[in-house]
Amino acid sequence: MKVMQKYIESVLKGVGQVMLQENSWTGLLFLVGLAFSSIYLASLALVATILATLFAYLVKYPEERIEQGLYGYNATLVGIGCGLFMEPSLLAAILFVALSILSAVVTHWGMWQKYLPVLTAPFVLLLWGLILFVLYVDPPLHLHSFTYPTTLGNTPLVIFGVGLGQVMLQANALTGYLFLLGILVNSPRAVAYLVVGSLLTFLLCLFPFVDTIDAHSGLYLYNTILVAIVVSGKPRRLAPWALLGGTILSFFIQYLGLSMGISTLTAPFVLVVWILNGVEHWVRTRS
Repeated sequence: MKVMQKYIESVLKGVGQVMLQENSWTGLLFLVGLAFSSIYLASLALVATILATLFAYLVKYPEERIEQGLYGYNATLVGIGCGLFMEPSLLAAILFVALSILSAVVTHWGMWQKYLPVLTAPFVLLLWGLILFVLYVDPPLHLHSFTYPTTLGNTPLVIFGVGLGQVMLQANALTGYLFLLGILVNSPRAVAYLVVGSLLTFLLCLFPFVDTIDAHSGLYLYNTILVAIVVSGKPRRLAPWALLGGTILSFFIQYLGLSMGISTLTAPFVLVVWILNGVEHWVRTRS
């Protein structure tokens, strides 16, 4: 019984770790938020996380990391991505299982090095690979349209909710606010930082070159929100500067990607956190 309870908690923490929250209640609220947008995608996210976590247990990856949910969160995102980009079929099911497990493997490989945090880099790489596959290798597998409740924000509060939802590829304000509640359960400090980071992003979206539809769809918010959550864990003397610099850098990387027609996913977040860590290391060695 205790083993099953520990496994369930590991799975839920894996979902919570999508936004760097090691909390099973947070993970549960994230799944509820996903279900409000799409029960189908919520189911895929959960099953993918179950598969990746079970695989990590079976191959005896470090138990402490498993219990922290560190082998599940990339699978959560991969599962959602599979549902958004592939038509349901036998091949899609095989790829779904393979990519879910592979996300845990790539995450484990990434943990071998100590210089850069893994973050969502495995998700980005695997989903980019999947997108290229369905576009150029097997076009009939490509899902051209997926219908689920979407919100085009017309007020800052709605855009903020949509931006939170976009962390898990959901353009839904209610979903986003359920995500916010999940973060609040575990870290009020992270909520404070992501609110400030979002306000900075709103100001940056006032630039005339920013596409209004992209801005109102929350596409400029979700990476800066993730950056802000990471920054909330940094020392207080560094955090304000890291938040300002990280938000601006993430915004412009996202702008560049959108301008080039690239599905950036969470790549701007990953790159910015790596850069911030490099700068922080340089500052410490100089002082």
